[in-house]
Amino acid sequence: MKDPGLTVENGGWRQLCVAGLEHGKRYSVTFREGLPAADGQAMAKSVEITQYIRDRAPGVKFPGRGYVLPKAGDPALPVETVNTEKLDLVLYKVTDRNLLQSIQDYYFGAPINVYSEEYFADTVGEELWSGTAAVKQEVNKDVTTRLPLGEALKGLPAGIYALKAAVPGVDPYTIPPGWQWFVISDLGVTTLSGVDGLHVVVRSLGTAEAKAGVSVELLNSANAILGTATTDDEGYAVFDAGLTRGMGGSAPAMVVVKEADKDIAFLSLTDPEFDLSDRGVEGREAAPPVDVFVTTDRGAYRAGETVYVTALAHDAEQAAVEGLPLTAVLSRPDGVEYSRQLVEDAGAGGHVFSLPIAGSAPRGVWRLDMYADLEASALSSKTFLV
Repeated sequence: MKDPGLTVENGGWRQLCVAGLEHGKRYSVTFREGLPAADGQAMAKSVEITQYIRDRAPGVKFPGRGYVLPKAGDPALPVETVNTEKLDLVLYKVTDRNLLQSIQDYYFGAPINVYSEEYFADTVGEELWSGTAAVKQEVNKDVTTRLPLGEALKGLPAGIYALKAAVPGVDPYTIPPGWQWFVISDLGVTTLSGVDGLHVVVRSLGTAEAKAGVSVELLNSANAILGTATTDDEGYAVFDAGLTRGMGGSAPAMVVVKEADKDIAFLSLTDPEFDLSDRGVEGREAAPPVDVFVTTDRGAYRAGETVYVTALAHDAEQAAVEGLPLTAVLSRPDGVEYSRQLVEDAGAGGHVFSLPIAGSAPRGVWRLDMYADLEASALSSKTFLV
């Protein structure tokens, strides 16, 4: 092979594979005299084979799974094409009453195969618009084009949409169309589940401000409404815990939020939650009767400098504990106590004091412990570097 970028690999069972070939190019491969076969025979003479690698088949797909488009501005979707200059487009609308079925039937968020397309068009989605789009073509290269949707969506109400993009004049069973589900919305939905019920928070995706007066519906797996609520001035709504304890068809499956006929959004409750366990989920221990926060003005000091400390004493409800003297015990890196100081309350549970460090002090990590009772455990600790 004359091209240094090509490699030969063992294809298994009497096959050789040539890797590194590109579409739309012609290659010559020479099998040299003496090349051994699997049965021990060898080639009597060299043989050159010239082969043309034909162009890639045309195709279309939508990148990614994201489906929320901003409500402000001109909505558009990115589409990836290869070896085509034109696309046939069909826009479908899926009502919120069919949304759960779309998720349960694995339509939502995925391309709809050709065999299910007719059923989808007849029973799930309503065709609203059809047209064509011109896309840029670079032979045998993936090209990403921005598809503006302003014309197709003009005058349409809020809802969930599915856009089908197909290469014209091809067999859809051989070259399937691409599908993109999307909703144009400014409603961002967050749910939190606890022993006291299902909490829903709705905020603007554009400004992060709370969305008040938004209708919230809780649907079960049978597509029935378990309950309704309206968000308050903080964009918050809650459903009673009893509504979340159903099993089977009564189990909660989706939250749908609507801002009159202007906007709509949803959140599936059956998808996996965010797993943050790798970031630590044990949380902070419950606050003791006296909860002390202590901090220093810096994290590192030179020997001979002074450490300035601020400590705040609160109770379990974070109210200031006034009039409580604290004892500050400073320990060297080897664990030996370096100094001890009684610190009086300066007001509102605040304690401000300084800790001089001698110029001959050992280097390393020092530890400051705060006590209300020297016979009990430290209320708080802080380390710094000398």
